[in-house]
Amino acid sequence: MSDKTTMHQLEKNLIDELNDNKKEILEHEYPSDLIHEYADGWIPVYNSDLIEALSSDPSLAYVDDHGLLPTDPGVHDMIRTAIYERLIGVAYEWLNDNEEKDVA
Repeated sequence: MSDKTTMHQLEKNLIDELNDNKKEILEHEYPSDLIHEYADGWIPVYNSDLIEALSSDPSLAYVDDHGLLPTDPGVHDMIRTAIYERLIGVAYEWLNDNEEKDVA
């Protein structure tokens, strides 16, 4: 990632991508499957980016659903999972908002 990796930027990038693919997502038989794929795509791959995201948002040191963690997780696993949880939350909020607009 070329810009500084922050949770805010990851969320913004995800929302931008969801908006760019709105029609495909909303017309898909299982839109939740697609938003999981898009969210997965914004999880940083490099450990340095994970640490950079953590430094911008210390709450990424905590995971809500420990079942998402691998056995004997390391610090990078914790950050990666916390980012995933946040991105999925943002993606589902986007989906709910846009499905409501589509119905109205």
